[in-house]
Amino acid sequence: MADPTTTPLVERLRAQAVRHRENATGIASAELLEEAADEIERLRKDEGKIRRAPVQGFAAGIPWEMHLRAYDAYSKKWAPQKALIEGGCRGGFSVGELDRFIPGWREELLEISRLRALLARALEALSDAAEGGEVAANLVANIRQHGNYSEESMITFLGQIPMVCTCRQIMAEIEKEIGNG
Repeated sequence: MADPTTTPLVERLRAQAVRHRENATGIASAELLEEAADEIERLRKDEGKIRRAPVQGFAAGIPWEMHLRAYDAYSKKWAPQKALIEGGCRGGFSVGELDRFIPGWREELLEISRLRALLARALEALSDAAEGGEVAANLVANIRQHGNYSEESMITFLGQIPMVCTCRQIMAEIEKEIGNG
């Protein structure tokens, strides 16, 4: 049975790693691709294990760590209430309580989602770059085996590597988004 955490991106990364190893080209790239695929799968598996706390008026709930921060503020203001930790207490904090105890909690949740989306784009760019490297490596191998190609053949072959520009564009967007660009 297929692993439900495996995505088409993970499958592409693993397939490219195998091709890099088979062609004896880009062994470092193959290892990087395998590490990226492993990390994606680990993140997806961990995502399902992230403990969430219910929130009155917010069906998605919040990460348990955020709930504990709200509980800490609640306990300092009122008194510890074990039922908020152990369960069975009024369905968690209300949206209004979270607003008081963790100002900006909604923005924090949005930031987590934004960073996950950026990670997904970065991994897609990595996959595209590896695929482009594979095309280039195949070109070099064919030139070594068969000699030089005509200008038209070279342009056709190199035209299969448009993702380099896309990767740079995505990298620039990510750097701008996270404030490093």
